[in-house]
Amino acid sequence: TGYSDWLDDMVYFYEVTNAVLGDVADQPMVEHDRLDHDVYRTTYANGKQVWVNYSNQDVTVEGIEVPRMGFTVTYERQSEV
Repeated sequence: TGYSDWLDDMVYFYEVTNAVLGDVADQPMVEHDRLDHDVYRTTYANGKQVWVNYSNQDVTVEGIEVPRMGFTVTYERQSEV
């Protein structure tokens, strides 16, 4: 019940979240797509995409492998004008 019981977990999750989302903190989301029953992709203005799989099975969607209860980070190709 005390925070000290969860401190190591909180530090770990903060570090992972910051590593994945730190560079998009100032970027607006430009898309949020449901790709499968429990698989979502969020695209940010800088082209970063975070694919999240909430299911208990590894999945491959649009050629991207997303681990069960995990995520994968990709970058959308930016077209040149």
